[in-house]
Amino acid sequence: MTEIMALSDIVRVYRGRPGCMCGCKGKYSFAKAYAHLSKSMTGYDADPEDVSDRKVKNVYKFFLENRKDFTLFDAGAYFYEMDGKVIAIWTTGHARSRRAMAG
Repeated sequence: MTEIMALSDIVRVYRGRPGCMCGCKGKYSFAKAYAHLSKSMTGYDADPEDVSDRKVKNVYKFFLENRKDFTLFDAGAYFYEMDGKVIAIWTTGHARSRRAMAG
């Protein structure tokens, strides 16, 4: 079972359909408190429409209800794929790990 994270630990979420995760089959959203990390995580600044605490909270609620079906796939990053739905969650632990690897 996947450990419970706090809502305040979530940096970015993705919600979409299986297949490509470039954004063509779903939507990425940053938590407002972490939107400044967009450039280091994606290579570009987040558009205002890509910053939504509401969307992050909705994904967090889904995570709490279905956490047994999420897989930890990278340090602090969680993945769910079932019933034609893909959800990914990146946490502060993942962001710290990426910065540490970058030097």
